[in-house]
Parts: sequence; structure tokens; C-alpha cells
Amino acid sequence: MSRSFAQQGADTTDPALAEQVLTQALQRSINNEVLAQAAAAAAVTVDAAAIDSQFESIRAQFPDEESFTSQLAAADLDRAALRDDIESQLIIDQYLSSTDAFAAIEPVTEAEARVFYEQAVASAGEDVPAFADVQTQIEAQLTQQKQQAALAQVLERLRADADIEVLI
Repeated sequence: MSRSFAQQGADTTDPALAEQVLTQALQRSINNEVLAQAAAAAAVTVDAAAIDSQFESIRAQFPDEESFTSQLAAADLDRAALRDDIESQLIIDQYLSSTDAFAAIEPVTEAEARVFYEQAVASAGEDVPAFADVQTQIEAQLTQQKQQAALAQVLERLRADADIEVLI
């Protein structure tokens, strides 16, 4: 995470920034653990074919085995750890999709996308692409916003019910 801040030009030696990075990493870790425990309690599983498919999709992003292995090593991973991470994420994703909050997500309507577009046009001024040219991207962004709101709702409920103890 500190690498991400550094790439954005932030001073990673700043104590306040270091504290922010630590806090965000801790919150992300707690959220993942709470979600993993909820998924385990709900007995959510994924089949090996889904894991294999995701693994191969990631692997296909690299031109050869050497660059794939090199990138894994740079991320302090090996094939088994990557498969474990994929399985964990797929289980969490499946759990989330089964929650009431995610089931209640309504598809983005063209009207919603148009309102978003008009607001963007009003703030951006000129040189804005036509609505038809960006409608798909707008709908994807609005869908992601709805999913983030649903995730926040699920996490709020799970964290309220959890006994979280930070030992740092």
C-alpha cells in the first residue's frame, strides 16, 4: 500500500502518511477476515474449476512463464499462495453476492447514467464525449458505486456483530 502512495508522489517517510497506510492496511485486513469468517460460517465454497479459470486468466496476462513467475516473486507469492488468494477472494465474492445488500442492488438505468453524465458535463464544460460513447463506462462506474455501498453495509453489520481485537 505504501508503494501505491509512493507511485502517486506521496512522501512515504512522512509519519502521518505512514500511520494512514498502517490504518488502511489494518482495516482492509480486518474487513477481509470478517468477510472470510462470515463466508465460512455460511459454508460457502468454490469449485476447483473456478479457481483454475481465474488463475489462468491472471497467468494469460503475462507473455511467458518467466515473467509470470518473476511478478509472483516480486509480490512475495508463489503459485500455491496465488491459488489460495484466488480461492479466498472467490469465496468472499460468492458470500457477498448471497447477501441481502447485494441482492437488493438494482441494475443501473439509462436515466441514472444520463443524470451522472449531465453532472459530469456541467462540471467539465466542453470537450466531453457523447453520452452514447461513454454510457457503458458510466453504467460500470455506477454499478461499482452501488456494490461499494452494499459492501459497506455488509461490513458495518458484520463488524458490529464481531468481536474484533487488534493486537498490534
